[in-house]
Amino acid sequence: MNNKKDLIRSKLKTLRNTQSQEFIINNSTKIKERLFSLSAIQKCNIIAFYSSIDNEVQTHDMIDYALSLDKQVCLPKLNSSEKTLTFYKINSRDSLKINSFGILEPSDEPVCTEFDIIIIPGIAFDQFGHRIGFGHGYYDIFLTHAGYTKIALAFDFQVLDRIPTTEYDIPVDVIVTETTTIQIK
Repeated sequence: MNNKKDLIRSKLKTLRNTQSQEFIINNSTKIKERLFSLSAIQKCNIIAFYSSIDNEVQTHDMIDYALSLDKQVCLPKLNSSEKTLTFYKINSRDSLKINSFGILEPSDEPVCTEFDIIIIPGIAFDQFGHRIGFGHGYYDIFLTHAGYTKIALAFDFQVLDRIPTTEYDIPVDVIVTETTTIQIK
């Protein structure tokens, strides 16, 4: 099972990394528009985002836009020794610091213990909401206690018909790409 996941992870990371900056920026903008048109996003008060790196769907403009709408925004901070995520409320991206993975994360903002929606990163997703992440397990561990709407952001090529899963994999509720919104539930 892990070999299949690793193969998919490697193939899609390579494909994602070969995309032009123009592709990434243009399609991230389309994904942002689709995301903020969702009624769940419009109605929610607190959103947990991830801080994008490299050729992921770019979330920095989304974070700024959510803050401009007076949404409370939370971002994760990684504890690599315990493989845990703790989310912190931010008021702007100005106070973010780069961690050991090269990801911008909050420093000492107030802890977010609850939110309405969590935006989840990943390498691959399928039509059933399953995801393949980066292989570190941070989100899988965190999502075992999730009681909120889980939304994945992905480029079209990252959504496959089916990916291998285990009983530990937590599916997302919605996948938003540049051309479609897939409602899992």
